[in-house]
Amino acid sequence: MVGVISKNGKQLMPTKRYGKVRRMLKNGQAIVVSKKPFTIKLLFDTTEIVQHVAVGVDPGDTTGYAVALDNGKIVEKGEIRLRTDVKSLLAARKALRRGRRNRNTRYRKARFNNRGNKKPGWLPPSIEQKAKHIINKVREIIGYYPDYTLKVEINKFDMQKLVNPNISGVKYQQGSLYGYENAKQFLLAREKGKCQLCHKGYKENDGWNVHHIIPKADGGTNKPDNLALLHKSCHIKGHKTGSLTKLKKPKQFVGAAMYNAVRYKLMDKFKDIYGNKVEFTYGYITSINRRNLNLEKEHYNDAIAITGITNVKNNVVPITIIKQVRKKKRSLHEATARKSKKEPNVNSIRIAKNTKEIIVHGKKFALWDKVKVYGRKGYISGFTGNACYVRDINGDHIKMYCKSYNQVTTNKIEQIRRNNNWIMERIPA
Repeated sequence: MVGVISKNGKQLMPTKRYGKVRRMLKNGQAIVVSKKPFTIKLLFDTTEIVQHVAVGVDPGDTTGYAVALDNGKIVEKGEIRLRTDVKSLLAARKALRRGRRNRNTRYRKARFNNRGNKKPGWLPPSIEQKAKHIINKVREIIGYYPDYTLKVEINKFDMQKLVNPNISGVKYQQGSLYGYENAKQFLLAREKGKCQLCHKGYKENDGWNVHHIIPKADGGTNKPDNLALLHKSCHIKGHKTGSLTKLKKPKQFVGAAMYNAVRYKLMDKFKDIYGNKVEFTYGYITSINRRNLNLEKEHYNDAIAITGITNVKNNVVPITIIKQVRKKKRSLHEATARKSKKEPNVNSIRIAKNTKEIIVHGKKFALWDKVKVYGRKGYISGFTGNACYVRDINGDHIKMYCKSYNQVTTNKIEQIRRNNNWIMERIPA
């Protein structure tokens, strides 16, 4: 998107007509007022009509987003893919520091005084960074639109409604189907999308059923620990064969605590930033709306359903993939000793894995540069000597046809642009 400001300083609707933008800049009809986000100011009089848009956001490790006009026209849609390796890296750092205290190396003093001073609203770093990046990227997307309403799915299910189906409120008075969808979304998350009877995932043309482990006639309740997720065919077969009696009450769903932590963080931040321009919804409502719009299960399609439109127009806009990558590696040592090396790493110098750029024949190649190789576009993900590793937006290596190795020589690479720790790709819908 290219942001547009009128001659009088009013923010207008953004544009994707990059050719026209270039011509206006070249002919002196507009000037650049911001490079991030890229925004131009018109130097001639024009109408200042703007349209209201709904921005739907489906938060998660892969956050779906969509922008829709009130008439159902889709302006923009895509995914924000966050890093999922932070927790494992922090765990590795903890193990390395603990192990170093027991070895004959430079002693690292244990710091116990930094415990117990967590401020209200504190979150573990692995969760905190996810919430922060979601908020920042949503702010960038919204920044292009002068008149908007932000709608955010704060959870896949409503924990309070699972315990008390009679909870008051307008959103809880939508009929029994909404309550059923709420429980089903909870079970899908708890069981990781697998049937509790056959232990297999989703089957084509075979929906999900919710089964009471202890029947209501025998005193069973609608509480989560008495519900099982089954394929429709498994449910019918189980009643006929009696295999449903083997089902046991599952363990508590520990993931709910993490979902709630992120939910409250996002709710508080979005309320502080956008006030009455933000609305919240639940995933079980999104699921019903998406099926009413005849959309397939995708993160960006969930975001379209979250916008609240009742019909979809022009849903052929390119899908924007925004992916977070690890730009730096700050560790000065390796997790394991460097065997078969002539000299030990005693000076704590950065190892070859930390290489951020190389220079070959006077040409600089940096980590995560967007490049073109063998007719495909990708990103430099690492180096080995004077060669590079190139991956596409999905993380798959781009390499020479019929070759087993992944390295690509620099003379085969055509550079397109530099990147920071975010890479972006537009793919056809």
